[in-house]
Amino acid sequence: VTGTVISSSYAGLVMSCGMDGTVRAFNVSQPWDNELYRDVRPLENTVGATCMDATPELVDPSKRTVCAGYTDGTIRAFTACSDGFLQLQALKPHNCMVKQLKYSPDEFGLMATLGEDNSIFFFQVQLLSEHAIPIGFVKIPVAVNYFSWDDMSGKVLLSLGDGSLLALSSPNLDTVNNSETYEIEVNYTAVMPDVPEIEESDEEEEEEEEEGEAKEGEEGEASPTATEAPTEAEGEEEEGKKKKKKKKEEKPKDDDDDEEKHVEIVVTSVSRAIFIPGDSDDSERKVIFTGSGRYAGGLWEGSMVGVEETRISEVSLAECTPQTVSCLLRSKIPNVQVTHLSLSPALNWIILGFADGRVWLVPRIHGGTFACVHVSDGMSGAVNAVSMLEDESMMLVAAGDGSLVTFLVSDGLLELSEIKAQGKEVNMADAALELENAIPEMPDMSMEGWSLPPKETPGVLAINPDITDAEQYSIQDAKLKAEEDSAKAAAELKKLRVRERISE
Repeated sequence: VTGTVISSSYAGLVMSCGMDGTVRAFNVSQPWDNELYRDVRPLENTVGATCMDATPELVDPSKRTVCAGYTDGTIRAFTACSDGFLQLQALKPHNCMVKQLKYSPDEFGLMATLGEDNSIFFFQVQLLSEHAIPIGFVKIPVAVNYFSWDDMSGKVLLSLGDGSLLALSSPNLDTVNNSETYEIEVNYTAVMPDVPEIEESDEEEEEEEEEGEAKEGEEGEASPTATEAPTEAEGEEEEGKKKKKKKKEEKPKDDDDDEEKHVEIVVTSVSRAIFIPGDSDDSERKVIFTGSGRYAGGLWEGSMVGVEETRISEVSLAECTPQTVSCLLRSKIPNVQVTHLSLSPALNWIILGFADGRVWLVPRIHGGTFACVHVSDGMSGAVNAVSMLEDESMMLVAAGDGSLVTFLVSDGLLELSEIKAQGKEVNMADAALELENAIPEMPDMSMEGWSLPPKETPGVLAINPDITDAEQYSIQDAKLKAEEDSAKAAAELKKLRVRERISE
């Protein structure tokens, strides 16, 4: 399962997409047989659905429309009805897989898609009757792993494979010229995070030493005379430490012998990055990010405030030099690839999903604590998407092992994290009981209670037919082909007029 959306208007209604090409609707308030219907791709067009996002409320007040991206470069918008999905629109912005699709906040009226070729395609989205109107695309010269919108400025934050962060300004509809080509240019801000080395705490070092000593000891249980002869025990402990140090000293030699055979290259890359508001002022924007290489094992925090925006007319993206900015470690995290990073709807939680199937809820304001749940298979169940209700009472997790898991989030979880962050002692047995009692009840709803319209009278008309031809031109290719055909037709007309004049 690659994407998921949870509805705030219809209690229990969730939608998902998967690599089998299906878009599905479920009623999670029902324990059994809760799949309602699905949209299936034709057999001759075997493509997978890679991502999904919900259409903003300003565009669809009913909150039952979603848009999905596919492996063949297409995107499709669907509206949930009582008897199935109504496909509203089908477009092909890319000639490669759509890696990500995301709408901007309501006031900006945009949508962007990320292609596997590292191009970002922008669309204007204001009315459901028109849905996505192509604006243009920006070609990024570096691998793009992920993008996110800034709610305040409307900028698009890119997580790049070279370890830098790039914030693109939204295209200005009044100045964009896409009459001949959809390739456009926008101004940008580029930074290279400078992060400190993560230091192990004393507790972590002691745990490592205890593990090492436990492995070295082959005597099983402790000797009954150990308490009676402390000097002898201390001598054995000292001898064990010497052996451990000796092993550590000998290890580099073995590494040197195998250096030519095993060369490990660690690449520093930003895997996920998002904007979050400041702790005291929402207008103060921070950037939090994760990645590999020197970013591994940490959730980092930085800022782009004070970094001057670069005009694309002066310095191209290929020639830009990111400005170095100092960042701090916000929280230590498992040294596992982060596959999801988002901010909860009410801005209370930073949501982290990992490749081993774990999900973390980290308080945005009260640091130092987190809630963890193991959702899916540790080998094939990477967390691909997490969706939350607007009141943050329900969370939906989609994973790579095909699972779609619903969680009810206790109201007291945030309060407990605040108490623990203050260093106060907490009886976890009593706290767990209180949290369990504060868990909201799952709504019991049926489709009849939702009052969804049928596909015959959905309240909106389909914009264009589906794309089923694998050789369909992309939006850009269709534009270039039309310009080429127009130029050829103009040339032929000119030749015809010359011949007529000669004949006269």
